Amino acid sequence: MSGEFDIETWNPTSEDLRESKEQLEDAIESISDAFVLYDSDGSLVLCNQRHLEFYPHLAQIYRPGIRREEILRHHASVLKESDPAFDAEAFLAERLNMKLTPRPDQEVQLTDGRWIAIRERPVAGGGMVSIRTDVTRRRELESLKNDLVGTVSHELRTPLTSIFGSLSLVQSGAVGDIPPEAQRLIDIAHKNCQRLVGLVNNLLDMEKIEAGKYDYSMAPMSIAELVNEAVMSNAPFATLFDVSFEISDELPDLTVEADYQRLHLVMTNLLSNAAKHSHKGGRVTVSARRIGGSAKISVQDWGSGIPEDFLDKVFDKFSVAGSSGSETVLSTGLGLAICKAIIDRHEGTIGVASKEGVGSTFYFELPLYTEDA
Repeated sequence: MSGEFDIETWNPTSEDLRESKEQLEDAIESISDAFVLYDSDGSLVLCNQRHLEFYPHLAQIYRPGIRREEILRHHASVLKESDPAFDAEAFLAERLNMKLTPRPDQEVQLTDGRWIAIRERPVAGGGMVSIRTDVTRRRELESLKNDLVGTVSHELRTPLTSIFGSLSLVQSGAVGDIPPEAQRLIDIAHKNCQRLVGLVNNLLDMEKIEAGKYDYSMAPMSIAELVNEAVMSNAPFATLFDVSFEISDELPDLTVEADYQRLHLVMTNLLSNAAKHSHKGGRVTVSARRIGGSAKISVQDWGSGIPEDFLDKVFDKFSVAGSSGSETVLSTGLGLAICKAIIDRHEGTIGVASKEGVGSTFYFELPLYTEDA
């Protein structure tokens, strides 16, 4: 067919190759991200001007064919000039020992205060491409958002706590009998106020976690003690949904090094979620067992389950999906995100297995405590 292109029979001339190279360079220069390509030997193939804007001190040495080692040594010397305390030798020892392989995506701050996101990927035939994006503005907006959320949450906590306490007194009859219709309205107000207090507390907890101010007090603790206490203290909540908690089999003697209060919060979140998503008259089963060098704690329900396309978002902030068997479940969407942050801090893992309409099992694993740890 006329005009059809066959790559297998194409025999490019030197002029064709030159034009293709120029087109590639023009395309790379036109993108807003910084772009760098290394070959399998660690030599620079090409980079765009945007990359040199991030690292202007490298502009004088960047050229095709320059070795990565030379780039790193020049980079270290410049950093040393701007900061006499910078350990250039340690920097070089670490970087030069690292093979030219992609690192996990990360965000780093430049010496001028800007933040950049770094993504590195392997390329065919060896080598690596590195993409850098300026995320300073996003970081600034996130900081403003977090400050606003933190300020509003702190300002709301005191009046909400006061309102909740007053409603609790009225609901309990401490201030005298009230008509049934008024009692119903008080019950609704009390329930919604409790939700708001929980939301504010979750927002404040997440703020502390993201700011690195969430304190942990690590010590050896019994998994059996944690499970028993969590089930007992959360049982009254389960009755609100006509659900019962039960412990499956005898709990093994397992010890982990952890913050008891933080793990108790994880258990409370998992148990309350299971209760809210269970059908009336249902049960939630808690179990613990040893898997290799870890303790695994599971919370299983036979409720509404989680849609398959939502499973990978379950532990994201403000993610809410599904409903209970009889009513929409109201949630802050922060509880599971907090659970994940706490378990990550304990160097553990957290996950979920679920099937919509069948139920869900949330679980987390923690390294077992040893005297040599």
